[in-house]
Amino acid sequence: MNHLQTGTDGFFIIATAGLLYYLFYRGMSHLLHSEKGLLQYETLLRQIEHKILTSQPLEEEILPYLTEQLVNTLGYTSALIGITEPDGSVSLRASAGVFDNSLNRLEIRWDDTPLGKGAFGQCIRSGKNQAHNIQGNPQFKPWSHLLEKANIRSVIALPLKIQDQAIGALVLFSQKPNFFTPACCSHLEHFAFQVATAYTAVHLKTRLERYHLLYEHSRDILLFIHPDGQIIDANIAAILAYGYSREELLCMRIHDLRTPETRSTIQAQLQDASNEGILFETIHHRKDGTPFPVEVNSLGASLNGVPVLLSIVRDTSERKKNQKALQQSEVRYREMFENMSNAVAVYDVTNSGKSFIFKEFNQAAEKIEKISRENVLGKSPLDVFPNLKEFGLINILSRVWNTGKPETFPTSFYQDHRIMGWRNYYIYKLNSGEIVTIYEDVTAQKQAEESVWLEKERAQVTLHSIADAVITTDVSGNIDYLNPIAQKLTGWSDAAARGLPIFSVFNIISDVTGKVPENPVEKCLKLNRSVEGNDHTRLIHRDGNSIEIENSAAPINDRHGKFIGAILVFRDVSDKQNLVRELSHQAHHDALTGLPNRLLFIDRLTQALTHTRRNNHKIGIVFLDLDHFKVINDTLGHNVGDLLLQAVSKRLQNHLREGDTVARQGGDEFLILLPDLVHNSDASTIAQKILNSFSEPFILEQHEVLVTPSIGISLYPTDGDNLETLVKHADAAMYHAKELGRNNYQFYSSELS
Repeated sequence: MNHLQTGTDGFFIIATAGLLYYLFYRGMSHLLHSEKGLLQYETLLRQIEHKILTSQPLEEEILPYLTEQLVNTLGYTSALIGITEPDGSVSLRASAGVFDNSLNRLEIRWDDTPLGKGAFGQCIRSGKNQAHNIQGNPQFKPWSHLLEKANIRSVIALPLKIQDQAIGALVLFSQKPNFFTPACCSHLEHFAFQVATAYTAVHLKTRLERYHLLYEHSRDILLFIHPDGQIIDANIAAILAYGYSREELLCMRIHDLRTPETRSTIQAQLQDASNEGILFETIHHRKDGTPFPVEVNSLGASLNGVPVLLSIVRDTSERKKNQKALQQSEVRYREMFENMSNAVAVYDVTNSGKSFIFKEFNQAAEKIEKISRENVLGKSPLDVFPNLKEFGLINILSRVWNTGKPETFPTSFYQDHRIMGWRNYYIYKLNSGEIVTIYEDVTAQKQAEESVWLEKERAQVTLHSIADAVITTDVSGNIDYLNPIAQKLTGWSDAAARGLPIFSVFNIISDVTGKVPENPVEKCLKLNRSVEGNDHTRLIHRDGNSIEIENSAAPINDRHGKFIGAILVFRDVSDKQNLVRELSHQAHHDALTGLPNRLLFIDRLTQALTHTRRNNHKIGIVFLDLDHFKVINDTLGHNVGDLLLQAVSKRLQNHLREGDTVARQGGDEFLILLPDLVHNSDASTIAQKILNSFSEPFILEQHEVLVTPSIGISLYPTDGDNLETLVKHADAAMYHAKELGRNNYQFYSSELS
């Protein structure tokens, strides 16, 4: 491929130079009247030919050379070459003469605006030569000061065309009026044709070089294959992947890279690739015999009239490894969900929180409710449990959905034509809007309470309060009984714990403060009433390990109402809390980067708006999009794209203030919340800091990736007073930044609406 491409480039450049010389000489020689003029043009054309063949890079050399020669050799007062831009502006690529030092003040456009009314704009819009006298001509008023200062009296603009499409113009100036006569225009048309041809040569050569770089430096394996399977060419990635030299690969057929058991399908795949292209997976092997899985995208093409197949081969080892890891993670989550001791049901919510549909139902729930999940999922709770409305659960589900606050449903008795029993529930809402109920069947405990109460009054009260683990004390707070579950959770036997103060065995610490909270038994004894333990309490086992618990304490009275001690009831809620935290984290964070997702971003923005309305500060919303991210994904692969998103996330977090929030909007888009801004310049400072942080490349799997951001900024309250408007306006400002060339930040203005 290197030999083919080098030959093609050389032939193209030589042919272009020859065409330039031939056409120009043939077009000009019979029109020029003086031998001196003919000699000047002929000399200039030979110099152009030499420049095209030798200049590197071409555009930086040949276009300035052309304008300089037009001024120095052919005697024009000034010359410039401009190329049109999509936004109506003109990019001045080269100039010489009196305007050479004035380009920063010489603004030209080609659209229908005052700056596009000049010769250049008319030339582009009409596609024809435009020759004009300057003096007294109103269409040159925007540049009158510069033109008068240089004593310019006439101008001609000649379109530079590629396939009859004007892509720019050659503009020549003279200090003589009526200088550009029809005969002169005819001469110069040929020269403009040469300029356009030279410019085309520059960009075609650049494009060929880009294709070559893409081919040789592609992360994917690229193979050119003859329809019979013979390998014609291979890139560097193929050499590195297979372990063969390029020379060895060019002596092989694609059959030689396939494992024996996959070769039977090769002929049919070659035929399908030639006909309409084919995408398939198979197994290749390296020179040392090591097999590896690949994805092959093969398509028929023609190279110099010869049919070939271009095969893009991607090593899928890492992808399959990641897929396996993801599947294992999902299996672990599913196993945890299915094997929880508590029943779990998840509901989708419709009709503004009035209707619910079963979405998840674990094995414990199936066992408790004596029904398979196939008969539950997709149905309303009232279809499965007809008396649930009277039971009171539907009202609590609606209230939790409306308030967002979790609730505990007191132990209650449910009965219908199929089941009966006692239940207690913990109900909460996910940010996704789904409602989760974690509950257990406490029928056995309730029945035991009733039975024991008949035998012993003290045991009756104890078992009436029991949920899981139970410790009873005397009126001084000294332990007189631990049930087996309490023994297991504390690490103390009943015999060893008897007579010890409650805090010696029931050793608890707050997960929030890290301090020892007031013991619920001591509080109960002091107040002589039932008390609930603190939330987020952790029980320290005798061996030093700990678990999360829920606990409560109640006084024990004899049949005469005399206070005789206290009962402590607690349970291990580690599984429940872990599931709550995991479900909550998944609902609030992006799975790839770990950043807050749009839901959490909106929540924080809502809080910031509430806070800011009280202190009259400002809020900045930054909408950041990575420039040309799709190109990185397509050329380096989605794995590198994912690594880039993760690296960008970390870099953004490192360059923001404490209290700022960066969230992933989706794809390569990020949202940044800047609360408590005093001045607009504070947002500018942060945006510039972010831009500066992207000046350093990212090193991703031995790839050095340089990416730039486009940033849009909206401010509260100037650009909106609600979150939807602020995010929308930041998005509009970001697109404006892209229109201005990317790698910059722009504030929102009303003109963008």
